[in-house]
Amino acid sequence: MGCDVEISGTPCVDDSLRGRREGVHGENAKVMLVWVKLLLADNVKVAIHENTQSFPIEIMAELLKDKYDHIPFGQHISWTVGCWMSKQAAPC
Repeated sequence: MGCDVEISGTPCVDDSLRGRREGVHGENAKVMLVWVKLLLADNVKVAIHENTQSFPIEIMAELLKDKYDHIPFGQHISWTVGCWMSKQAAPC
C-alpha cells in the first residue's frame, strides 16, 4: 500500500559543486533512481525532493513525466526543493 506524501533528500555528492560532479554517472545517483522507481510503483500522491542547486531536475522530470507534474517549491543559492504531484491524485 502506498502513502500520500513521500519526502526525500537523495545524496548530493555526485551533483554538488563541492562534490564529485559526476551527475547521473556517479555512484550515488542510484539512490535517486531507486527513489523514482519506488514513487512510480507505490502510487504516491505527492513527492517532495530536496537537493543541491546543481541537481539535474530535468532528468527526474523526464523519468516522472507520465505520472507526475513537477511544481517548483523553493530555491536557494545552495539548495532546491521540488514537489511532484500525481496526475491521478485529487487536488488537496
